[in-house]
Amino acid sequence: AERGSGANIFPFTFAGGEASVVTENGNSFFRQSGRSASWMRLNAKLVTGCVVEDVVYRIKAKVWVHSPVPRQAEIVVGSTLPDGSADWSTMLLCPHSDESSGFVSCESTLSFSAKQIAATETTLF
Repeated sequence: AERGSGANIFPFTFAGGEASVVTENGNSFFRQSGRSASWMRLNAKLVTGCVVEDVVYRIKAKVWVHSPVPRQAEIVVGSTLPDGSADWSTMLLCPHSDESSGFVSCESTLSFSAKQIAATETTLF
């Protein structure tokens, strides 16, 4: 993987800070630094036609929040609905981690609601 330019790490984009792909001990992972707000995070737009009814998705991640106090990382789905309003749902809440804990594993299954399936845009944050 290549080090990010700070503008885009395909297929992810982000708001604020700097993002890169780092390799340590043979493992590659995304690192985002310089965040000043919780909403500044990697995100990926989903192809809305691929978000379908009656399908169960499994989402897995390993995360490490470098914070002096334990914090939980989350994966949130933001949907823009046909009327222009927004719908936000937390799809995955990870165990607490901090600057000395190392990576924690997160896993959950999810299905999208009828409202999310009808969205004109869906993004994972």
